Amino acid sequence: PHRVAAGKDLFALLAPAAARGARPQAAPPVQIATPTQSYEVEVTDAGTDDDGAYVAARGHVRGTAPMEVDEEEGSAFMMKGTAQDLTGWLIVDGNTAYEYFTGEDGVVAVAAVPVSHVKTTCDFGDDHDAAGRGAAPQEEYPTPHVGAYNGEDIRKLQSLPGARKVLLLDIDTYFVDKARGDAVRKWSKEYFFQNWQAVAAGFSMFELNVVTDTEAYQAASLRNRGKSCYIDDTRQSSAFVNSFGSNGCGSRNYNHYGRATTGYRLGRVSLHEAGHMFGLYHDGNVFEDRSRREYSRGIAAYKWGSIMGGQWEASRRGDDQVLQWSKGDYRDANNQQDDLQVIGRHLPRRSDDIAAPRALWIAPGGRVAAAHNSAQITSGGDSDPWTFAIGAGGGRVDLVIDRNEFLGGSMLDVDATLVEDATGRVVQHSNVRAARRAVIRAPLAAGAYTLTVRGGAEGTPESGFSNYGSLAGTAIVGAAVGVAAGGTEAG
Repeated sequence: PHRVAAGKDLFALLAPAAARGARPQAAPPVQIATPTQSYEVEVTDAGTDDDGAYVAARGHVRGTAPMEVDEEEGSAFMMKGTAQDLTGWLIVDGNTAYEYFTGEDGVVAVAAVPVSHVKTTCDFGDDHDAAGRGAAPQEEYPTPHVGAYNGEDIRKLQSLPGARKVLLLDIDTYFVDKARGDAVRKWSKEYFFQNWQAVAAGFSMFELNVVTDTEAYQAASLRNRGKSCYIDDTRQSSAFVNSFGSNGCGSRNYNHYGRATTGYRLGRVSLHEAGHMFGLYHDGNVFEDRSRREYSRGIAAYKWGSIMGGQWEASRRGDDQVLQWSKGDYRDANNQQDDLQVIGRHLPRRSDDIAAPRALWIAPGGRVAAAHNSAQITSGGDSDPWTFAIGAGGGRVDLVIDRNEFLGGSMLDVDATLVEDATGRVVQHSNVRAARRAVIRAPLAAGAYTLTVRGGAEGTPESGFSNYGSLAGTAIVGAAVGVAAGGTEAG
């Protein structure tokens, strides 16, 4: 790497343009050094947080055409961060690019990289639709992004209202007919609702509000927001890598797959492109003969695939497919990025919502409903303990524990264990191969019991998958007969 300048000095160069806001036409060009020469960069889109401690600037080399995220010609520049931690990149042309990063000494360095290292173009091939389903009854689950479309305003969707971090799915530009309110062109409102559901599900373990509401996006500070754009066209989807925390489109998702019947297919693409915006690269393969595959096809025996890999293979595997963030521990992996750790540089993980045992909600008559028995698995080490007691006459349980998010984005394989508290005896364990839900059906003697739900793993990490990426919302439904009086029975 070639040392460029102290971070504070480079920050000071960008600050005047950033202070002028989103269209800093009056700002003078900024000199950006590379290992071979310096370039005059015209900053065309910039901003700063209210405290002035964070800037983000986008632009292009003076005298060249600006390159948008979905274009191959021209030049592009992005730099963002604080005086102590600046990162960014410069694309000089279709063949030449540089990446900038700050060392421990506070000095910004630059290194030549392939253009694909900072701008990705994704060929998803012959992708298929996947049916949307989840734990029934969906209408009982209170989380916004779970359930069927019920006429919500598709321009006001928010998955986690109040979260500081915001990702805007900007459908306004090409799909919403503003003259007719929130009417959409060509595709249905339900289609875009499903697209939003899939992306929200993919980030549900993080404190991220996935929105279609531009006001929610604009209310977030610059460092805490990103924008994913949509176009109805025949080109391939693309993204600027590590662009979250800057203005403008960090990715563009193309919706030209005419046979798509649900929005989950587009949602899977959107989630993949958003992964690039947080700094992720493609999950592929390098084989023993040194041949390569850009997109991993996953593991058919377990119906598993990587979000950053070949989604079209996983999409052929039916309702029990699972797409997950990965750390490259599958066989012949070419990319050992720890996806959750990389995304975690931008987003905080959600806290454990069931840190201590919680009583299983059981209605009079024994009904167990998703509305009251839902939780979130946020990490591989997260487990959710649910407790209940059976009375003197004995009883039984008939429970289904399922991922409650729709198939287009949910990443969970469910593992469930029922234990008799007094003895520690495992009454039943469920983690059926290539079946994402767990089923606990057992007659029970009188006593106290704990049902523990966690993310599942199947096979070995090399020939199956670990519970690293088994993260999503869960819901318990079914029946419990013979519940002890005064125990967990509720009205």
